[in-house]
Amino acid sequence: MAKLKPVKVNLSTNPSELLATIREEMPKAWYFFRKKHGSKTKYEKIEDQMLDKALEEKCDQFTDIDYWISPVGNRWMTYTQVQYYPKAQHAQAFHYSFIYYETYASCGAFFPLYSPKQCKDGKVKKGAKADGIIRYTDHFFYQLSERTKIEYRSKELIRKFISERCEHALTTDEEGEVVLKFNGGHGFGKELSSNPRMIECRTYLGDEQLNNKQKRKCEPVDMLYELTKDGTFMKDVALSTTLLQNEEEMAKEGMKRMNAMKKLGMEKHMMLFSAVSMSYIRILEDLLHIKTNAKQQAVISSIVGECSQDLVMKWVNQDASSPEKDKEFQDDLIEVMVKSAKKMKLKSVNRETITKRLNEIREEAKEQNN
Repeated sequence: MAKLKPVKVNLSTNPSELLATIREEMPKAWYFFRKKHGSKTKYEKIEDQMLDKALEEKCDQFTDIDYWISPVGNRWMTYTQVQYYPKAQHAQAFHYSFIYYETYASCGAFFPLYSPKQCKDGKVKKGAKADGIIRYTDHFFYQLSERTKIEYRSKELIRKFISERCEHALTTDEEGEVVLKFNGGHGFGKELSSNPRMIECRTYLGDEQLNNKQKRKCEPVDMLYELTKDGTFMKDVALSTTLLQNEEEMAKEGMKRMNAMKKLGMEKHMMLFSAVSMSYIRILEDLLHIKTNAKQQAVISSIVGECSQDLVMKWVNQDASSPEKDKEFQDDLIEVMVKSAKKMKLKSVNRETITKRLNEIREEAKEQNN
């Protein structure tokens, strides 16, 4: 199959041509951006200074935007944002480069999309190529302009959206309906194609504008957003990556911890906590129809840990095999899950839905054992 050449993109450009254009032109946009800062080495020094400044001033930092027009006429916007995460006391640099359009009648943007396997520690891996596109339509930006009071058909509207609101999470249902969570609002759209993946985001609503039905629909993506937005997981992952370079070393370190726990006589505590944590993660995934990754599971386990201390201390040396004790343990388990759901601000994951799903899981286990 012949390699697709870059084209001047518009709303009717097919996904394959659009993705090929982004893959071809983005490295050039990034090259000219660094060149305007002097050189690769000088740019890296500037980025290091921005990281230090973000930590010192405890706020995000931005480079100036570079505007570049490609040989076929696509207009690119490229810049770097250093994002500061207050809870983690951590700063991280993100590079933004995307095609935008601006006419007398409309404005919009074509933004590269990366799959989870192309990312590490919340950041796109070096050398990774986009495998999808999010298209933000003129109607999306028109609504954003109305609700943010930023002038429509302006580079400033697009820049403000990308830098201040575009840190997002997204979910897609079986019908291809897409929900995105931004800082302060939600986007709604449709998955137009799966190979390559192309999402069109058509509508913007502020958090306060959602009706009850929309709030329920947004809960899964809201949970994913809340789990990753404060950056705590980045700091934890960076630390573990520094100490443990590969899975074999991680396994050895895990065995050391387990041996230490055994010597202290606390292995039962750890096993009980793990059982509670994994039970809650399974129920969340079932109720919200999502699949959590390792980082999200680590954050969830941390939340469950705060809520399950009393349960662990109570049941670590008790036998819950009798019907009465089993019922008491289940009640305590549900209480932990309810507290954890409240901490995560999940309205649909409540005592009723947790109890119902937990009973279903237990019945399924009984049937498998019979």
